[in-house]
Amino acid sequence: MIAGHEDPTDGEILIGGENVVGLPPVERKTAMMFQSYALFPHLSVRDNIAFALRVRGMSSTERRRAADEMIEKVRLTELADRLPGQLSGGQQQRVALARAAITGPRVLLLDEPLSALDEQLRVQMRQELCRMQRELGITFIHVTHTQMEAIAIADMVVVMEKGKIKQAGPARDVYDQPQDRYVAEFLGGQNVLRGRVEKIDGEQAIVVAPEMRDVAVPIGSRRGLSPGTDVDFAVRRDDVELARPDRHHGAGRAAVASRVRRHRVPGELRQGPPRPCRRRRAHRLRARPDLLSRSLRRGRRGHGGLVDREGKDARVTVEIRRRRTRMECGGPE
Repeated sequence: MIAGHEDPTDGEILIGGENVVGLPPVERKTAMMFQSYALFPHLSVRDNIAFALRVRGMSSTERRRAADEMIEKVRLTELADRLPGQLSGGQQQRVALARAAITGPRVLLLDEPLSALDEQLRVQMRQELCRMQRELGITFIHVTHTQMEAIAIADMVVVMEKGKIKQAGPARDVYDQPQDRYVAEFLGGQNVLRGRVEKIDGEQAIVVAPEMRDVAVPIGSRRGLSPGTDVDFAVRRDDVELARPDRHHGAGRAAVASRVRRHRVPGELRQGPPRPCRRRRAHRLRARPDLLSRSLRRGRRGHGGLVDREGKDARVTVEIRRRRTRMECGGPE
């Protein structure tokens, strides 16, 4: 709809303060960078970038000058005469971006531009996109299904469900303060729990559930809560600490009784039934929970079980702490 290939059933689309609904795509001053890049394999880097200017009837001298200026901005000067097949994935992406930006659009639409890259190159190109956006001075609308990519790149994040906006705002605000369960679970890294408000204590709601008692959740801007209200609150996975009961200090922390059933290394591929944790020491992981999603500050000590390397039971407490992310993993004694 922004590019003009479909019309909205209602509402307006404003670009630079101008309502562009009803305008043909060519008059909207938008450009698109496709997911597949769609580079012409028989044309050089310079000719690919200058192609749109050629279609518009610009002279060869002017096309070359404009293309060389854009090539310098995307740092491909030494590769100007190469064919796309002689470039890496990241270099091809920069060619596609330069080709889209050379027409001077007011808005540049990017359709999952990093999806075809490997993880290491994807992280590098995130920084490149941010740099090029600042240097080009063009508004980028970046479509992605990778949540962390959106958080890392965007100044503003819009989370949509079934065509409706669930939450929009600065990236850090959306990540730190999701407005509902869908946004919290969609962004990932959140353990969304459900409980009932037992009482309101100043700026905190005291929440209870069958598996936990007296969890203090900051109310923040969410007014109107009353005792008996069912609520969802989120605890980020990087704000959880595992500790044994004898090492647990309950003041100012919320604790939930639990049992460690499996220890898995990120990225591990393993089939079959879960195996018991083989470490005798607790794994500690600190982070910051939230009523969608700020710190839980207090709670009672909870107990659970941990299976050590000899198969014996060891008691463990899960603590939710108000600290920044840090992980300590102890080996077998």
